[in-house]
Amino acid sequence: MRARIRSKWRNKGTPVSIEANALAVSAAIWRLALTAAKDLHAHDYVYDNDRQRIGVITEYAIFLIHVADRYVFELWDSDQRARFVSNLAADITRHVQQNCAELFGAGDYREPFTANLNDRAAEYAQTEFEDSGPGYSTYRCIGAHIQEIMGESQTNRWVLDQIIEIDAPQTVRLLHKTMQALIRSAPIQGTATNPNR
Repeated sequence: MRARIRSKWRNKGTPVSIEANALAVSAAIWRLALTAAKDLHAHDYVYDNDRQRIGVITEYAIFLIHVADRYVFELWDSDQRARFVSNLAADITRHVQQNCAELFGAGDYREPFTANLNDRAAEYAQTEFEDSGPGYSTYRCIGAHIQEIMGESQTNRWVLDQIIEIDAPQTVRLLHKTMQALIRSAPIQGTATNPNR
């Protein structure tokens, strides 16, 4: 997987707000989600239409919001974490609204995405997450949702395995690397963090 992602702040060492971090991570998540969706096609899985493709992108975005939330869990206090996740989710929702409106025409795409985000948050909260990252049940959760979107045709029946074994772990590694680099390159305003986590 190749995705060009911002991984450090220009003014290294200058404190950066929680909100600015959320926007930077949002940009990374959106790029990773787009790349993951393209990679499925590159591995000869077939999209029937743009709604399927957007469905895969949004499932990845929701999954990566959860991963980012878990990453900052021990770094910041509950208020800072809540601000981060709220701003992160709001910016991803903006991406979804903008892209869906361009593809499908005017409409409210925010509300369905937010409802899906809330449903998935409850699901992911029940899955394994260790110091090293998501456990098998977490990867299976995203894999199952993407398999449902892609269907189980002769071409797409192995999507679940592709997501669990290759694609989702790669996106997690890239997001973790990006977030770690961002946090190391500039302190969070008013926050003591452990950049070695």
